[in-house]
This record gives sequence, structure tokens and C-alpha cells, in this order.
Amino acid sequence: LGAGTIGNYTVKVTSNVGCAATTPTPTTIHVFAIPPTNVIPSSSTTFCSGSGNSVTLNAGTGSGLTYQWQSVSGGSLTNIPGATSASYVDSVGGNFRVVVSNSYCAVASIVIPVTVNTPPPVSISAAGATTICDGSSVTLNASATGVGYQWKLNGSPLSPNGTSSSYTATRGGSYTVVVNSGNCIAASPAVVVKVNALPKDTVVLTPLNTPPLYLTKNNNPTCAGNPAYLTDKNGAAGFSYQWKLNGGNIPVNANGMNYGALDSGLYSFTVTDTNGCVGTSPSMIGTTPAYYVGLHALPDPTVIVSGSTLTTGTFAGYQWQLNGTDIPGATSNGYTATQSGSYKVRVTDGFGCTQTSDASYVFGVGVSTVNKSDIKIFPNPVTSIVHIESPVKVNV
Repeated sequence: LGAGTIGNYTVKVTSNVGCAATTPTPTTIHVFAIPPTNVIPSSSTTFCSGSGNSVTLNAGTGSGLTYQWQSVSGGSLTNIPGATSASYVDSVGGNFRVVVSNSYCAVASIVIPVTVNTPPPVSISAAGATTICDGSSVTLNASATGVGYQWKLNGSPLSPNGTSSSYTATRGGSYTVVVNSGNCIAASPAVVVKVNALPKDTVVLTPLNTPPLYLTKNNNPTCAGNPAYLTDKNGAAGFSYQWKLNGGNIPVNANGMNYGALDSGLYSFTVTDTNGCVGTSPSMIGTTPAYYVGLHALPDPTVIVSGSTLTTGTFAGYQWQLNGTDIPGATSNGYTATQSGSYKVRVTDGFGCTQTSDASYVFGVGVSTVNKSDIKIFPNPVTSIVHIESPVKVNV
């Protein structure tokens, strides 16, 4: 007889010939309730290690119940020291059950597996130097393979293009990547990218000459043969340069902060600073060429000699010379010679450019008339030294 109800039980026995007898004293059966054996996890039993992750296993509760949590490994059961409450917190993983007891019964729960995954190690590798110039970039690569990525700059998610295994960094700051491997999410250590500013691209070419030669964006010329000295006013020690004329590199003596321009055209330069960053001077200001050097052709004076009168063309200024010395007051386009000798004129055009003419010679001016008999030349014939006697100075 399986008795499942509380009560007093007797038994009546009948033999095979019809004789019967009943137990004189009833037997009392007590039936006690089985303790609850259900276990309810507080959250998923599969999670990632670290960051305080864990799961709480909660057994059923009731009056007069006691608990003993056990770890299950193969066929071995091991009581977990101190795990004697209705709940057990696990953060390392394993197989667990709880034995729940009351005053009369002890019952074990089913085994609950807890799986703790280890996050993949995540780091960032850079495909180049992490110190770059403004306008350049460096590609950052996540070391771990995952099903999802989120790149961050200074802790803020990057979008768009911040959800792949690589990220092209163009801004300075602290970069990290969070990788989702499916069961675990892990963040990398930070990689710092530094962005150096380019040399100022608002550089201005300025003439160094005193007084300054023309160097403007209005095609004002300076004089041919006189260099217009150009400089990068934002330059600094250690910068290197390549000067350009009409967009092409100037091959000789064009790598310093200053350049002496001897040809007409548009000038510009590229500059490399001490960080290796390259800047370029502007070639245009709006729709106007930025820095044009106009070299004006020098004036070309020609002297016409008529007797003792010398004249030249029309220019802004004149200065006549005799034997290389300026003649005081001789500042018009004509001059009447009062002495024999070598005459030149230095002229100035409307741009302030100057040029000196070739020499012109005037003879027989300012010389006294003498008779041939007053001049004596001897001996005649001569072999080594000739003697000349004259009452006036003569040119030989």
C-alpha cells in the first residue's frame, strides 16, 4: 500500500478458506510536503567575465527550510562553504545545484550550468605614425575579431564609419574601440593621435628691398636686373622651402625663407615645418593673382653727336657725364660739350629704372689753334724714344 494521505490505517487479512482478522491497533501515517526544488536565475547564466558581471541563483523559499549549494563536476558533488542561503551568486562559472531540507525531507534541485566567457583581448595597431599633419590621416586597426565594433574618440562614439574593424583617424585625441564578440564586449586601451597644424597658408610674400621694389598683385613692375627679394613672413628656423615660378619649381638657390626674383611671373612656395608638415602659399586672392613680380625693361638711351652737341631720347630724368664723372647741371635730354672727351648719359624712366648709355666721343672742343711749326717731334726716324714739344697740351 502506498499511503499518500494523512490518517490512521488498519489492515484486514482474509485467508483462502474465508477466515478474516483485522489488526487490533490502527497505524497512523504522517505525510510531509516535499521542499521546493526550483531554481530561478536572476539573469542570463551565460555572461562575460570582468566588470562585476555575475548571476544570482535563487532557490524556492518556505518556512523551516535549510539550504546547501553544491558544485557539480562530473560525478562529484562538493558542498560550497558558506553557501547556505536561498540564493547563491556566481561570477566564475560551473555547474550548481541546491539541496533544500525541512525537518523530515532533503531534496536536490536540477543542475544549473553557468557559463562565463572571457572577453577577447582587444588592442589597437596603427598603420603609420600616430603623429600626423593636419589634412593627413592614419588608419587604426582593432586586433580582435568580432561581430560588431564601435570606435570612440575621447569617449564619444564616432559615426559614420566608426563601426568596422578599422578606422581612419584625421583628428587628434584618444581613440578606443569596443568589440562585440557575440557573447562578450571588450574595450581596448587608448591610442593617442596627435595632429600638427600645417605651416600657415596665409603666408604673405613681402619685398625686403629698401626702398621696396614693386611686388603686388596688380602687376606693378620693378626694374630688370634688380632682384625683388621675397620672404615668408610666417617662417621660422628649421623650415625648408621650395620656391616656384608660374607653378614650376625654381631649381637653383630657391630653398630658403627668402628668394631674390629676377624674372617676371607669379611666385609661390611650399614650406615644410619641423614636424614634416607641408603648407603652400596662396596663388590667388579671390580672382586676382596673389604675388606677381613684374620686371620692367631698363631704358635704352642712345646718344646722337652733332659736332659738340649731344642729344638722347625722351625719358623722365637725365644726367650727363664726362669721362665717367657727372657734369653738374647737365640734366636735360641734350648737352653741348665744352671739352673733348668721353660722354655718357644716365637716364631714368617713369618706373624709376635707370640705365647709362654707351660712350660717345667729342674731339676738338676747347683746344687752342697752333701752327704746325710750333710742334716739334724728334728724332726722325726714331728707334726707341720720341720727343714731342708743343706750346699746348696734346693727346697722342
